[in-house]
Amino acid sequence: PTTKQTNIDTVLAPIKNLISLFEAIIGASGIFIVLYNIPSLATAIQNGDHAAAWPAVKGIIGGVLMASVSTVLLILGI
Repeated sequence: PTTKQTNIDTVLAPIKNLISLFEAIIGASGIFIVLYNIPSLATAIQNGDHAAAWPAVKGIIGGVLMASVSTVLLILGI
């Protein structure tokens, strides 16, 4: 690579590391959200409480999206 490209890569390396860190934090948070909502969904289904089941389903879907944030961003082209 040229010297100009090497300088650009040197400047962008810490930013790319920071983005990777944020993706890891969001992904880990998504896993915890899924793990929190699975028992909530199970309890709601067991009790026949459909009003409590929908927020749990939404939480599971949101957690899965957060856990796969790097793939979602790749699909979106970001």
